[in-house]
Amino acid sequence: MARQSRLSRYLTIALILLVTPIFVFGAALAVTGFVTVEVYEEDGTNLYIPVPALLFDVAIFVAPMVMPDEALADARREIAPYREALVTLAEELEDCPSGVLVDYRGNDERVQISKGWRSFKVDVDSDDTEVHVKVPARLMSRALDVF
Repeated sequence: MARQSRLSRYLTIALILLVTPIFVFGAALAVTGFVTVEVYEEDGTNLYIPVPALLFDVAIFVAPMVMPDEALADARREIAPYREALVTLAEELEDCPSGVLVDYRGNDERVQISKGWRSFKVDVDSDDTEVHVKVPARLMSRALDVF
């Protein structure tokens, strides 16, 4: 009886060790969200690409380490005059209520940018193509952290 009890304890510990990383990774994906790109073309081409926003966070963290110093310095110098305004814009857009921000209607196309609860959505509809991009709101200010 004691042997079976020990075996079940070991199996329980092994199961916990296997499930915990999966649970943590799943929770991280749920919290950070996804960037999605959908493209529908008249000729039947359909494309749907979900990318975990967590990958963008990793890229934002790693970029300054792998970019050549000169390229990073050039980018920082170019964005410097606008950085404060961009940070303020990103913060305000994150805090603004949900709704349509831009709605452009041309002769043969429509572009709409809207904010949902925690994400921005860009919809472009033309005669032969539909494009939908959804981005978590917090990515805008995170991207500016590199600069």
